[in-house]
Amino acid sequence: MIRWLGLLCCSLLLVGSLQARTFSYQQATVITQRGVEIPVEVSDTPAKRQQGLSDRPQLKPG
Repeated sequence: MIRWLGLLCCSLLLVGSLQARTFSYQQATVITQRGVEIPVEVSDTPAKRQQGLSDRPQLKPG
């Protein structure tokens, strides 16, 4: 029983650490034909695209 409990705790720690990934995004600015500048973050890997906007505390206005 204790062995199973230890295995369960280790599994939960492993899963938790996998979900706590932090990505570094390259910054860029897109300039429209009308001259409007739009700051963007480049999602250049499948993992970053899968992460999307999740786990963001907030988005900047605009």
